[in-house]
Amino acid sequence: MYIDSHCHLNDTMLENDIESIILECKAKSVNTMIVVGFDYESSLKAIEIAKRFPNTCRAAVGIHPSEVSKINIDSECKKIEGIINAPEVIAVGEIGLDYHYGVEDKEEQIELLKKQIVLSNKYSKPIIFHVRDAFGDFMNIINNITINKKGVIHCFSGSKEIALELTNKGFYLGVGGVLTFKNSKEIKNVILNMDKTKLLFETDSPYLAPEPHRGQVNKPYNVIYVYEKAQEILNIPSSELQSMIENNFKKAFNYGKD
Repeated sequence: MYIDSHCHLNDTMLENDIESIILECKAKSVNTMIVVGFDYESSLKAIEIAKRFPNTCRAAVGIHPSEVSKINIDSECKKIEGIINAPEVIAVGEIGLDYHYGVEDKEEQIELLKKQIVLSNKYSKPIIFHVRDAFGDFMNIINNITINKKGVIHCFSGSKEIALELTNKGFYLGVGGVLTFKNSKEIKNVILNMDKTKLLFETDSPYLAPEPHRGQVNKPYNVIYVYEKAQEILNIPSSELQSMIENNFKKAFNYGKD
């Protein structure tokens, strides 16, 4: 069984084709996926999708840092709180810090992140973190704030040293299509050296399609290519890798215990 721990079937590029995507996933043994919100509306869609496909999908609800300039932080967090206890919701996310396009709204991003960590703690939900070009501030925050349910840093892009520090603190690392790229030496080095019990695989579909589909619209069933590349790098049997990732996923998200 394959698992996609992070996808966006709620994205406009995929939402009109969900049924056929789910059917293809089942045909390829991609039997579990988390549909991740990035604002209030997409979080509602994630819940709706999980309701339609309860045997395959779960939802995460949260506000992505890139949304911070478009919202009132307090009111949007209250709206997220209003749906966080829906039975389909398995995590808070995706939330975090993104300085890729600048740091003009850095303080607002940090405020938004901290408020959603409070929600995670209040409702005992693990977190799906988005961290891009912001590991300095992110590490400072997690070193100085209580996070009860650690969760995963999705699409991990840090060094093996940061990976070690995070996994030692109990966080999981999500690895996606970038692993299959020819020039992705750092993430290959990370998974070779990290604690494998903290490893998860994802697509971030419709983005970051793996080789041999790089540049195309990504689909959750393409997570198989991530598994195959990891199997090659780690030199372990496919069945062993699938079992390991399944166990990691269940522990990270308390999955199968509801």
